[in-house]
Amino acid sequence: MALSFNQIPSSIGVPGAYVEFNGDNARTAPSAKPVRILVYGQKLATGAAVADVPILVSNIGQAITEFGRGSMLADMLGCHFQVNSLNEVYVIPQLDNGTTKATYTVTYAGTPTVDTATSLYVGGRRYVVSVTTASTPTTIAAAVAAAINADLDATFTATSAVGVVTIVARHAGELGNDLQINPLFYRADSLPNGVTVAVAQTIQGATNPDVADSIAATASGYYTDIIFPYTDEPNMALIEAELEDRWNPLPSETSLGAGQNDAHLWQALRGTQAELLTWHETRNNRHVTTMAIEPPITVGAATYVGLMSPSWVVSAVYGATGAYYSGITPNGNLQNIALGCLQPAPVPSRWTWNERNQLILSGFATYKYDNDGSGNGLVLERATTTYTTTLTGTVTDAERDTETQKLNSYLRWSLRQTILSKYGRHRLADDSNRVSRQQDVTTPKRIAATIVDLAGTWSDLGFIEDYDQFKRDLVVERSVTDCNTVNALLSPNHVNQFRVFAGQIGYIVC
Repeated sequence: MALSFNQIPSSIGVPGAYVEFNGDNARTAPSAKPVRILVYGQKLATGAAVADVPILVSNIGQAITEFGRGSMLADMLGCHFQVNSLNEVYVIPQLDNGTTKATYTVTYAGTPTVDTATSLYVGGRRYVVSVTTASTPTTIAAAVAAAINADLDATFTATSAVGVVTIVARHAGELGNDLQINPLFYRADSLPNGVTVAVAQTIQGATNPDVADSIAATASGYYTDIIFPYTDEPNMALIEAELEDRWNPLPSETSLGAGQNDAHLWQALRGTQAELLTWHETRNNRHVTTMAIEPPITVGAATYVGLMSPSWVVSAVYGATGAYYSGITPNGNLQNIALGCLQPAPVPSRWTWNERNQLILSGFATYKYDNDGSGNGLVLERATTTYTTTLTGTVTDAERDTETQKLNSYLRWSLRQTILSKYGRHRLADDSNRVSRQQDVTTPKRIAATIVDLAGTWSDLGFIEDYDQFKRDLVVERSVTDCNTVNALLSPNHVNQFRVFAGQIGYIVC
């Protein structure tokens, strides 16, 4: 038997006992793929963090210090850590790229007929003020503005004058247009008798940050999940190109490593079904999942807001939840999971079953409400990607689900980890050569046996099925053009998701 050593040479003249360690086969069970989340979002000038530089954030207190109290990022991370405090979180902050901030007015009129209280919801945050029969629109508006400004964590500020509350987003940009302002009946709240209120948006927020510098600063970093609140065309094009680079088998020209830093993007977008479908016309990416959020709706003379939480918070909660459960099991079913920290929409404005079904088939993720739609808790219904057509324009549902991409990412990572750890410094010989297994020499057949063993573990864990088919279709061979290269073809059959049960009850009357 001929043994080979990694560190002990054969030319030792000094007597002694010399023992080295070899961990090539130390790990017999597959490793869990580490989860690392990257969060995009805007910071305030009061935050200590440097824009476009990633920073590890562990708690909401640090987020407030780094990005500013009342910032979009502090708002996002406040909910993020409520639903997922386990996974590692890096944040890449952006500064406002424009000066136009979304602005709203809330106009009060009339005189209360009884002493009571009134509420105003802004972006899911509730402000309650007392009113009396002596209150006027001016005093009510002043009290509401004071309550808003006392909330230092709000992503907006307020002023009042002559019965009008003016609410201004702290950040410039399009996301400020997503604030839902609700003065009417939400849960048990109601307006005081004799008082009316009107809400209007007077200025549209404009000009999102350009994320090009942020992408460049994180291009070589390892991140499994990206939370991305921006949905404008320029930024979507940039981040989608970055995702494609990350999934490519070879590194980009600026990468410091071997690339293959697969990442999946989570975001949310509010709009009518028609508006969402129009947005989707220019989107088609298997690594992006976009949650559809209900918009306001008018029924008769009443207007109901949509989901109260703003889209940037929904993006954070959706991404934090998806990353957490995908980290437990890469193809774990992402449905019927509670989405915490989100404020529901009034019942009349909620997506119907039929609307959600059409959105799923059109490339949007959806949530539903507990208690068969009548409750106030949000539940992840299906984590659908925006990928609906192939490059040739053929309609496909083969890669509709995020679970498919998460499992693909894990299988590639697991395969690479196994090959690189076991054969990191091996030499390569043909299968026909007589080489001791104690030598650091491998062959295509030995590599094939390693892959088959790995696939057996994948099968045991419920990642793939039809193990015999995998072994039968596996090809591992030495390259005919480069004797230092082994080429392999793997055909894993994914274990899929239990989505629908269709049954028929053939009843008998007598």
